[in-house]
Amino acid sequence: MKKAIALLIALTLLIAAAGCGGGSQPQPTQPAETPAMIDHTQTNNQSSPGATTPATPEPPAAGGPKYGGVVKMITTADTTYPFGLSWNSALNFATQPIVPFGECLVLESTGGDIFPWLATEWETDVENAEVRLKLRDDVYFSDGSKMTADVIEWNFIKSKEARALNPAIDRVEARGEYEVAAVMTNGVFANNILNLLASHSFAIVSMENFEKNGVDYAGEHPVGTGPFVMTEKNPGVSVKYARNDSYWQPEKPYLDGFEFHAITDVMTQNAALLSSGSDRVDVLNGGSAEQLAMLGADPDLTVWAFPNGVTSIYPSSNNPDSPFAKQEVREAVSYAIDRKMFADATGYGYLGPATQFIPDGYYGHFNDGRDLFSYDPAKAKELLAAAGYPNGFTTNWYAVNTMSSDLSVILTDMLQAVGIICEMEFPEPARVTELRSTGWEGMIYMPFTSLAALPSTFRLQLDPPGVYNVSTWRPPGYELDFAALLQTPTYDQGIAERMHHWFSDNMLIVPVIEQINSYVVRNSIQDAEYGFWAVGTQWLPSDMWLDN
Repeated sequence: MKKAIALLIALTLLIAAAGCGGGSQPQPTQPAETPAMIDHTQTNNQSSPGATTPATPEPPAAGGPKYGGVVKMITTADTTYPFGLSWNSALNFATQPIVPFGECLVLESTGGDIFPWLATEWETDVENAEVRLKLRDDVYFSDGSKMTADVIEWNFIKSKEARALNPAIDRVEARGEYEVAAVMTNGVFANNILNLLASHSFAIVSMENFEKNGVDYAGEHPVGTGPFVMTEKNPGVSVKYARNDSYWQPEKPYLDGFEFHAITDVMTQNAALLSSGSDRVDVLNGGSAEQLAMLGADPDLTVWAFPNGVTSIYPSSNNPDSPFAKQEVREAVSYAIDRKMFADATGYGYLGPATQFIPDGYYGHFNDGRDLFSYDPAKAKELLAAAGYPNGFTTNWYAVNTMSSDLSVILTDMLQAVGIICEMEFPEPARVTELRSTGWEGMIYMPFTSLAALPSTFRLQLDPPGVYNVSTWRPPGYELDFAALLQTPTYDQGIAERMHHWFSDNMLIVPVIEQINSYVVRNSIQDAEYGFWAVGTQWLPSDMWLDN
């Protein structure tokens, strides 16, 4: 059995001007196997957006997309919260359930390119610190209401009221019926505004649904501009969507439906992917290297994998009474870990030891070949003794549900060998959200994701206001460098490396092993472009179809 395992995108982020007048954006190196691009600027001639009985789509050309079928995808995102309002998703760190029904002004590729979607073109004005975007004039929500600049402005007002709006954006205001401007805070330019607008944390939802039915109803009954409409939600179990027959792209979507199934147990995930019966699923986003190696051996499945960060340990350094408030203890954690052994034992050819916080190919990576993290358990014990813990101590270990329990056992055994005893917990997504936003004592083991928009990478890990990972210490001076990184018209490698130093010099987050984003996809699924768009939470449900 031969399996094509595609390492999709080597993220060599070069500064170049984005298309469509979008200003300066990181330019990815595109491999030969990148999915074919589609024409995102096609003219939509749909005349009856609110119709309940649409015209039958024309049959596709021979060999082209086929109509019909339902795709089922495993999700580990939190499906219990009211994700019908995208600003709630921004606060819950889980935007995946929005993708079938909600769309953004622009799209972002994994490498950082920005493409038009609900907005057709844009102009970046550095001097006046704003980005002006022209909107499509033919887009309707699934409730029949029309998308206009006023609706876009309202969406961002609600995001700001919920404190979900990135602080770099002061507001998004209407400048005409189909033109908006993203105005930056205090007249200070920020170079990641378009990347932010591509996030499903800012997916556009119906103002009419909210104003007519109220916040609770709108949260549980999503209305967006996307190709599917939510029909059923079983919190923590599944979310089901049906074809939006009034979708603004003519003749799309091709599928009859789409479903998320909330499955966190690895064995159950594998059984569902390998099944041919009614329990069969078609897509898994994520998975351990061992899981990918096992599933990749199946001839009906393809594994798409690409680098996007490192798995990391987050000590509670911001808690003054915590052992981890002392840098010696954080350094001891790092010295206790044999990363090479860990990678050799668990990487299955996909993963290597993390030698830096920022992977090669991303801004901020130290390009001098340095390896910041050595294995020295004797040194770890010396540091613990110097910090006042000659006999070690007991602490909490929280592993997010995407982290294998076997990996946690290996890591905690290494820590135990130097005197740090870990009491393990594997919290569900909602609990992880609570820990990250309200605080924890001990260590969280979870991914450290590197994004194409460098300021977003640092903000998600260590945002100056302390919204994310609140139990991680923010050193004095960090906020100044963060602001400087945002305000350059293009990303500055020197500032990026200084930002990297804040992490490495203070051992704020302990990197362990290289991280990949991955999709396991049934071969019958076509044109979803899994792995090309954004960082794993986005694909093209409007274009996907089944060839079976």
